[in-house]
Amino acid sequence: MSASFLSTAIYKSKSNGFLYSVDDSYSFSVFNDFIIVDIQLKIRFNTGSCDKQVIVSFFKLVL
Repeated sequence: MSASFLSTAIYKSKSNGFLYSVDDSYSFSVFNDFIIVDIQLKIRFNTGSCDKQVIVSFFKLVL
């Protein structure tokens, strides 16, 4: 059993006027009664002149 999800959201910061989109993808799989969850979050800043893509957090959680 395995499943994966992908979602994208676009936010605009009102304080500094930056446009940034948040792409979070997380998947989980079940292997020998262990649940393995992979979460990766990427934030891309759009300042008008250049786009910066930063991987904010990546962790694997085993329950």
